[in-house]
Amino acid sequence: MHETGSRTDASLIGQVVSHYRVIERLGAGGVGVVYRGWDERLERDVALKFLNARASEAHDARERLVNEARTVSKLDHPGIATVFDFDVDDGRQFLVMEFVRGVTLVERLADGALPEPELLAIAVQMTEALAAAHEQGVVHRDLKPSNIMVTVRGHVKVLDFGLAACFEEQPSTAPSRDRTRTAEPVGTVPYMAPEQLFGQPVDARTDVFALGAVLYELATGFAPFSGRVSTAIADAILHQAPVPPRRARPSISPGLESVILRCLEKRAADRYPSARELADDLRRLAEGGAPSPAPAARPRLGELASGTRVASDPVAREAYALGRRQWSKRTRESLERAIQHFEQAIDADPSFAPAYSGLADSYNILAPWLPPRLAFRLAKAAAKKAMELDPELAEAHTSYAFVLMFDEWDWAGAERSFRRAIELAPDYGTAHQWYAEYLTAMGEFDKALTEARAAEELDALSWAMPTTVVNVFYYARRFEEALEYHHHWTILSPPGPSLGGIADRARILEQGGRPEEAIEEYRRVMAMDQDPRIRAGLVCALALAGRKDEARAELGPLEAPPATVSVPPYALAGALAVLGDHDAAFAKLEQGFASHDRGMVWIRVNPRFDSLRNDPRFGALLERMKFPS
Repeated sequence: MHETGSRTDASLIGQVVSHYRVIERLGAGGVGVVYRGWDERLERDVALKFLNARASEAHDARERLVNEARTVSKLDHPGIATVFDFDVDDGRQFLVMEFVRGVTLVERLADGALPEPELLAIAVQMTEALAAAHEQGVVHRDLKPSNIMVTVRGHVKVLDFGLAACFEEQPSTAPSRDRTRTAEPVGTVPYMAPEQLFGQPVDARTDVFALGAVLYELATGFAPFSGRVSTAIADAILHQAPVPPRRARPSISPGLESVILRCLEKRAADRYPSARELADDLRRLAEGGAPSPAPAARPRLGELASGTRVASDPVAREAYALGRRQWSKRTRESLERAIQHFEQAIDADPSFAPAYSGLADSYNILAPWLPPRLAFRLAKAAAKKAMELDPELAEAHTSYAFVLMFDEWDWAGAERSFRRAIELAPDYGTAHQWYAEYLTAMGEFDKALTEARAAEELDALSWAMPTTVVNVFYYARRFEEALEYHHHWTILSPPGPSLGGIADRARILEQGGRPEEAIEEYRRVMAMDQDPRIRAGLVCALALAGRKDEARAELGPLEAPPATVSVPPYALAGALAVLGDHDAAFAKLEQGFASHDRGMVWIRVNPRFDSLRNDPRFGALLERMKFPS
């Protein structure tokens, strides 16, 4: 037998590995190659799974093969291919499995979509097999048509548990503050649930999503989410609804369409809670019945937040939903469109409190583009109106807390309002997100990270939530963690440059001891956006790289900007502080204090001001801003 990776896969054919003769190659995946073999001791056909030549050198791939052997050996179900043995021959590990004669669903789909009776017969069997695995605490994580086989007798076998992981049998719908995301997402992108794409903890509902994607493909002949590259597919999974199956193939029954779409809900809490319950509904359909009625789903992203009472005009609700969708994009143009929608909702129903809260949130985020403090005055008035109409509306308390924090520097009042919002609606992600920002400004980084993680779990489809986690790491001076997390987040972003993402990375590199790299990143952003805050960051990076003459040259346009450009004094103060011009930095901070520059909330924790902290003027400024000691 050859040494690991020393021969091509084809060279195994005809060889005897341990006491198994390799007969023919059956197929290959990303890391493994499967052959039909002959067990010379027991005289039976077997399937032999080896790592391919490239993967055999990787420690994690070898561990994955061992994991598959141990995992599947614990599962005893006729719908799961049996593992007979795990062996090593001449340094090469391999898995010995039941040899299944039949076709994969990929091969079956070559003839097009399946008739519904055949589809349901297959669906019930594969779902029962997954349910059995889940009841043993095992989630597959890589369910797809190529991993599901139909035997010549019509029996279904689920294969390839190489990416399987253990999980708690009863998933909780409440956010777990101790859960953390994995380093990288694993699986096959077109069948991965949103939480899996984000590298978050998985459970049975993750496999339910994959089952839904497989059922969709069997019913229509094509996958529910598509794109030319994996990032485009991931973006579709995260942000787009699949085409309803009956629109693609009208002969599909309404009941089957309902089951498939429930499996494909983007939030795990809105899917079937278990494969067992999904199997029960599929069996009802196969017997001519109807699926069980789905519980009322929580509002979708961009619709009403949790805790919102709906007694309103349908026109107002629709306008509100459109406004929230625009608000979630957080650009100046989208925020202005959001305001128009919220005002339309108010015109349709002046008593609809959520519309006022949406208006407040739009002005809160729009503040950097409007005259100083005007946006916050408008936001405060709208938030107070929302609370007047509905004192128990979590959104309204969150909107009001944002104004108290960023404009009025009423730290105690802001915390009370954030806590009240979370008490009213523990699953409202924005309340946790903005409370995390408050805690970050206070220097309570561990608590802030807990809240930021909770926000991310509750609203996994929002791009804004990961930015808060990055901010916590940045202000806590945990720069390597910030970079690692930032990388993980941005690889899942839609194709094309993300200006905010590049700027965040530049800021981390700047303060994390890699200013030359930061300079390159800042220049990339400036080629697309002339925001003066980006130029201020470039000044900081140049100064930290020892290129002070260049830094001062870049400072010029900030100190004497065109009449059409407004430079936030807080941003300029940071650049001056890093350059060592402390008197000028304090002068700009005084301007920021007088105008209530939005960025001033971060003064206590921003590393750019570290050189000023021993100056009595700095402590006096914090006292005047009413920061708690």
